[in-house]
Amino acid sequence: MIKAVLFDFDGVIADSLDYAFENLNRILKKFKVKEIKDIKEFRSMKNKTIMDFFKKYNPSIFKKLLVLIYSFKVFSKNFDPDLKYGIKSLVKELNKKGIKLIIISNNFKSVIKKVLKKHDILKYFNEINGSSLFHHKDERIRNILKKHKLKPNECVFITDGVDDIEYAQRIKGLKIIGVCDGFSTEEDIIYNNPEYFAKSTKELSEILNKILNIK
Repeated sequence: MIKAVLFDFDGVIADSLDYAFENLNRILKKFKVKEIKDIKEFRSMKNKTIMDFFKKYNPSIFKKLLVLIYSFKVFSKNFDPDLKYGIKSLVKELNKKGIKLIIISNNFKSVIKKVLKKHDILKYFNEINGSSLFHHKDERIRNILKKHKLKPNECVFITDGVDDIEYAQRIKGLKIIGVCDGFSTEEDIIYNNPEYFAKSTKELSEILNKILNIK
């Protein structure tokens, strides 16, 4: 029996691809790192977190903190996306059925909460797990499951990230739905073989209905 749905935020709940691309380039420019040419190049990249772009420079903890602080300022000031079409209805339906709803994202917790509050869906989520400097998604998912006393086979994880799929596949029993109309290309999502994949929020809703047996 499924008791919880874990959502990635950007590209799954928020239609935020343009904002993320523009803000990331602002951050890269600030720290004199090569900028991303266009949205197509950005979507084709496997790893898209801010820190992924600095790894090859082997930054110190102090430099990482500087990047993180500046990134927070950028996203706090320049981030006002709409929700993905149909996602609000889906969230409300899941909440009505008594399913725990948890967000696990590389975006900042306060930035996420601001968007959810604006669109009047913050109240439906049991937890917002935001940006982590030191832990990958598999570790964070395990911590969430432990905190909420959930087993992997009681949960569904929804993401548009190729790296997220790879991390989540380390957790045996966790159901994974890859979203193809977000930050990664449809080809890359399908190639990484999630249990399910959805090309739209409508398809996502249909898959969840099937998994949860919601009539």
